Amino acid sequence: MHGLRRLPPAAGAAAMIAINRAALRPPLMLLLLAAVVLPVAASVVGLVSGDSGAGWALAGAVVSVVGVLGVTGAGNVPLNERLDASPDPADEWARFVPRWLAHNHVRTAAGALASVLLVVGLA
Repeated sequence: MHGLRRLPPAAGAAAMIAINRAALRPPLMLLLLAAVVLPVAASVVGLVSGDSGAGWALAGAVVSVVGVLGVTGAGNVPLNERLDASPDPADEWARFVPRWLAHNHVRTAAGALASVLLVVGLA
């Protein structure tokens, strides 16, 4: 995003639209799904088996579902779609970048926190 912000608005918007269109492929969808399904599965297995770290795993799963999947679906994706559908993407770009980055920072922090919680659950 730092590189895209350095481009003129029309070029930055066009590049982001192209990235978003190209990203909707199985590899990204698989990784996004795994980032949610694996923590949920780990917490279910831990809860069913009575593992002492199951609470930590459940917390990691909740953070992953809400902070990664939820923010992506409720924040970044609508912004991407609005940019793509805009009659003037260059004009939309100035509003897009700070909001998209804020959501992306939340997703990144949530993914890191979920990972820490899952590791603590395993330890």
